[in-house]
Amino acid sequence: MQANLKFLNMAFKRYLLGLLNLMPNFIVKKIMVKRFGHIGFELSNLCNANCTFCAYRFQKREKGKIKSELFDKVLGEYVTSNGGNISFSPTVGDPLVDKNIVDKINRAADFKEIKQIALYTNGILLKKIGFQNLLTSGLTQLSISTFIGSKEGYLKYYGVNKYDLVMSNILEISKLNAQMGFPVNITLHLRVDLDQQAWRNSPIFKEIKKYIKNKNISFLTEYDNWSGKIFETDLPLGAKIETPIDIKEKSKSPCFEMYRRMHIYSDGNVGCCVCRDIEGEINIGNVQDQTITEIWNGKKLSNYRENWISSGEMPNVCKGCTRYKSIDSFIRKNKKTILVNFLKRTY
Repeated sequence: MQANLKFLNMAFKRYLLGLLNLMPNFIVKKIMVKRFGHIGFELSNLCNANCTFCAYRFQKREKGKIKSELFDKVLGEYVTSNGGNISFSPTVGDPLVDKNIVDKINRAADFKEIKQIALYTNGILLKKIGFQNLLTSGLTQLSISTFIGSKEGYLKYYGVNKYDLVMSNILEISKLNAQMGFPVNITLHLRVDLDQQAWRNSPIFKEIKKYIKNKNISFLTEYDNWSGKIFETDLPLGAKIETPIDIKEKSKSPCFEMYRRMHIYSDGNVGCCVCRDIEGEINIGNVQDQTITEIWNGKKLSNYRENWISSGEMPNVCKGCTRYKSIDSFIRKNKKTILVNFLKRTY
């Protein structure tokens, strides 16, 4: 009887997913226009590294950390609007620079409306924050960016002499995570010279691999140029700059980032591109003046989209970005995920 119910449940899910796939793309876009997919917090735009392949060193925005009352205001509004996922990854900087990050994760995880909590870090401050503190905080996804292979290589690309500390941090937190039954999905994002054998055969990599699954380890061969700020000489050996996308192609349709998520900067300003907008050029409001729902449905964001659609006019930061993807192609590829997340939040 139980096996039959399980089979029927799986069959119903497959049937429902099939129906979702038939949903016209323009309706999916209307859903995204009405309600953002998730939110991200820039807890701080400070960093404790100076990576050659990152535009952090070119940032002109005033550096700072988000105020606790501002974080609580946005979190409360997000929960009231049925919540969803949260990211603590800034455009540039490291979220663990905020010494109170575990407390903020705890506060978010206390709400059943918050489904997943993720962050991206260079791993330098993992031990200082506390391995167990982080793994038991309610965090669900921990992405670590690093170089593996030698102290010299790490110093060359990350700009700080922290190789031994970072390797120890990654090994210890991944080992503890495994011992605890993998409460957090840890992924390793390597920025390494492309002579793979040099780092794959290193003792520390072999040790780390015991606790982080193969599918959770990746490395880049192509990098964004951050609108002309980064050159191939800044990249790990063998890697290259991604080919720029023709501006005429971009002008045909707004980027998916204009429809996907809200990004709350540390000063309360709100953008919609966490990936490359280091100066917060795409400003759609400020959470000190409006609610997040008012901002998403406001004139500023609507004008950005309409100007792009009607005349191909786009923000300057978008012109040289290689991460551009049209909203229509994004919907075609991710329709089921978009609709499933919408249904979870709504019902």
